[in-house]
Amino acid sequence: MKKLISKLFDYFKRNKSTIFLIAILVSLAIPLRFKNLGYSDYHGDEYKAFLSLNNGETAWNFLLRQRKGPMQFIVSYIPYLFTGNFLNETAERLPFSIASTLSIVFFFLFVKNITKSKLMAFLSSLLFITNGFISGFGRIAQYQNLNLLFSFIALYLYSKIIDQPLSDKRSLKISLLGTFFWCLSVLSHWDAILVAPIVMFIITKSFLKGKENRKATIKVLLLNITLGLAITLPYIIPYTVTFSFYERNLTYATARIGLDLGYSKIPLYKALTELYNPFLTLPLLLISAVVGLISIKKSFPMLIWFGVVFGFFEIFVKNPGTHFYNFLLPLIILAGIGLGSIINLHIVTKILYAPIILVLVSFLYFQTYVLYVDHSVEYPFVNKTLKVKNYLRPKKDIINLVAKGIKEIKPEYMRGSYIPLFGFTHHRFWNEVNDLVNNLNQTNNENFKYITNEDKSIGEKYMDTKYGVEGGFYAIGIKRPMNFVMDYRFINYGSRKLIYSFVQNNKVVTVIYRFEPRVVSNTLK
Repeated sequence: MKKLISKLFDYFKRNKSTIFLIAILVSLAIPLRFKNLGYSDYHGDEYKAFLSLNNGETAWNFLLRQRKGPMQFIVSYIPYLFTGNFLNETAERLPFSIASTLSIVFFFLFVKNITKSKLMAFLSSLLFITNGFISGFGRIAQYQNLNLLFSFIALYLYSKIIDQPLSDKRSLKISLLGTFFWCLSVLSHWDAILVAPIVMFIITKSFLKGKENRKATIKVLLLNITLGLAITLPYIIPYTVTFSFYERNLTYATARIGLDLGYSKIPLYKALTELYNPFLTLPLLLISAVVGLISIKKSFPMLIWFGVVFGFFEIFVKNPGTHFYNFLLPLIILAGIGLGSIINLHIVTKILYAPIILVLVSFLYFQTYVLYVDHSVEYPFVNKTLKVKNYLRPKKDIINLVAKGIKEIKPEYMRGSYIPLFGFTHHRFWNEVNDLVNNLNQTNNENFKYITNEDKSIGEKYMDTKYGVEGGFYAIGIKRPMNFVMDYRFINYGSRKLIYSFVQNNKVVTVIYRFEPRVVSNTLK
């Protein structure tokens, strides 16, 4: 025990500056990841992250018919063991937000190893923390957080051997551990393969350093490949076979992936990036990334990573959704390298530009907090303005903003597409709506169904009664719903009675109407 304590003490003593920087990053991340975590109802694909078995279905069969790996279903089941209820938003999101916070730690360590610069790693991590996609994902129960955590643990471990021959015993252990975590990332979502360019760069560099002992080096590679296949194939093989039996899965896959030449999706990337990161973020990232190319030795691996993934999306991804955040990751690191390069140029730049960069990053942090944590106004459903001389004024009509970007790509994308919204504040009292309808049905000895102007899949996750208009039913009107179907008064359904209104921030956001069963006359003339 004394030896262990002594080793820990020595470790902290040797790495106190690194630990101090990590402590700052985690402290900054905690409010963005955990404050008001349970405010929003489930949206996006959150409701798809839970183990929901059909009658007589086994958990294994359920996992095989999903479009994603099993990790998010396993992780989301942990809170369920304690609450017995998947509809506890705070509990279900908590492990994913923890994963998001931990991913920041390993992101920092990875960038520090690959750039040999704590400053560049720290600046990259600040941009990572405040990025709208990362913050939005960090507040929902979904696979992205697991992908990021496991991928960055793997990249951190691989980066520890970048300057060592693969044939070293220490390299073998570290590389196998890295492969293990990369496999966990693959089993979280297939996006994990998109870190392959930087993994290949690291492995290749380490491989070349072991040229004097090629047999041992090749042995290490084969052991890593064997471990990777041993972990992933027992799931991927039956998954692939099962996947092909579900027509909806095949339709989904062909709509997402396939040779897609002839146009660029850059307008869409820009529109969605500005939706999640309005005003300052995108110009700062792009300008700083270009500056980062000055330090070509440090930025070259990120440039390869960015170029390969960006090219993949441009050529092979028909419908990127928000998955293109995968090529924003190397862009963020390039931007961190650029900001660090500016500061490191000269003592004058340290004095001049360090405070400016601090102010810019502080603004990004404030912006992210306002958009994803503060819910006095629910961006992007209403125009949200920062209370600092109105510097931030996102577009009032987000639908037009994104639809414009989509139209500039090609009309086919409009069909069946939707605006991917994740992590934004949006509370419409669905748990309370369900309780109220259940109580009314029980009190009146009825079995009224319900309809809603909100996306049907969201209502189905919360409501115990069935969806439909047969007989009497309740209409759940959602003001500013996630699907942007704004007609929430149901005037075309005939006579209705307002049962209850839910108020948020002094405004009605949800209403419940009662529609009586229609009386059909059977009188013969």
